[in-house]
Amino acid sequence: MNRREFVAAAASVGVLGTGAAVATDRIDLREPSDTATVEPIEIETLDGPGSTAGSMAVPEHGRVTLVSVFATWCRICEDSMPALGQVYDGYGDDVRFLSVSNEAIGGTVTRDDIVDWWERHDGRWPVGVDTDLALTAEFDVGTVPTTLVLGADNEVAWRSTGEKTVEELHSGIHGALGNP
Repeated sequence: MNRREFVAAAASVGVLGTGAAVATDRIDLREPSDTATVEPIEIETLDGPGSTAGSMAVPEHGRVTLVSVFATWCRICEDSMPALGQVYDGYGDDVRFLSVSNEAIGGTVTRDDIVDWWERHDGRWPVGVDTDLALTAEFDVGTVPTTLVLGADNEVAWRSTGEKTVEELHSGIHGALGNP
């Protein structure tokens, strides 16, 4: 193989690797969706660790909120729980956390199934269900997991899909809090 063929092959591998990373959501090239203020959406919350049955408005004006949309069948959602838990533990009341399943309740999954999954994966902040898919539609959630950080002004400050590291989650929250 001559030098020109080697350079062409190396460039092709780079392009293919970047394409695969984008396709599998390991790199998120999207900017936060438009900066219009989001009107609060009522999410049904479930009774489980760190969560009480009732409802929660998302977002809450004046407070930074992290929303994680997940599904109980999703392995990447399961793998994401330790990092989310570590970040949750680090922010206390400074940042509001909510994880939301957008699965169809009553078909193959019940509210109890979601609470069981939540307990098994060490969830300890509010968990809810998006039964009417209002949150899913508002934030154009097309894949799970999708993580959103909403600023105190009710605008999407950060959005990403796929499994996130503690550092990535901190970065998204810090931007919304106005920290470097």
